[in-house]
Amino acid sequence: MRPRHDGYPQAKVNYRAIAAYRYSWLVYRGPIPEGLTIDHLCRNRMCVNPAHLEPVPIAENLRRAVPYRHPLAGRKNQTHCKQGHPLAGDNLVVRCKGPDRRPVRTCLTCERAAWKRYRARKCEANAA
Repeated sequence: MRPRHDGYPQAKVNYRAIAAYRYSWLVYRGPIPEGLTIDHLCRNRMCVNPAHLEPVPIAENLRRAVPYRHPLAGRKNQTHCKQGHPLAGDNLVVRCKGPDRRPVRTCLTCERAAWKRYRARKCEANAA
């Protein structure tokens, strides 16, 4: 078993690649009902335990997955940053970060302070 590009393991059955969790469901529970998809209740993509799998409609699977996959889903109602600054108006900046260019909400006050610390370290390193 080896993981696919999306982190889910795959198995080879009769020379065909199949998602390992789907194969586990087929072996231990039978065919997947029409119109349903398999959801990991444990939220561990590598898990193939049939007790941790549940057939659900695709819409339900996506609804459950949103806080885990979408970076803004769990934080879109966040009103203040970790330092207590308000995340609204001129203090809120949305930047695209990471290899997948996902949007990240950032506190402008904290971002400016981080840049000040960075520039101070660079000046100290150049002076030494």
